[in-house]
Amino acid sequence: MSTKIETVQALLMGTLYTIDVCRPSVAWHLNCAAAQICQTAGFHRRDLSTRNPEEADIKAILFWYTYTTDKALALRLGRAPAIQDWEITIPRTFSFDGILSLETKAVAGTWLNAATLQGQVYEQLIKPTTSCTR
Repeated sequence: MSTKIETVQALLMGTLYTIDVCRPSVAWHLNCAAAQICQTAGFHRRDLSTRNPEEADIKAILFWYTYTTDKALALRLGRAPAIQDWEITIPRTFSFDGILSLETKAVAGTWLNAATLQGQVYEQLIKPTTSCTR
């Protein structure tokens, strides 16, 4: 699959639609494909080379949206998240410069915090342990 921004956008739109029509398993597959593309293309990594800052912001927004949906669906379906927190090197913020009001930026930050918490809940409640207990 192509690692273009447009591909991730299309997959996320499909994810939103399938969540809306109560098809969480289909949403999971679409979001996992988006997560795989984001990780393959490095949307989650701080790029030290010079690149277009506007494009970097778009990639970060797409990555964080994929991340929040990944954590929510993983917890809802009892599956392991596709994105691991320790792999992420970009700042944990949404950058909506010039697009949205401060209140909307705060809501986006809250979504990100909630997704991180959902990932921690998954680890505490669902994640299989490697040790055997007698």
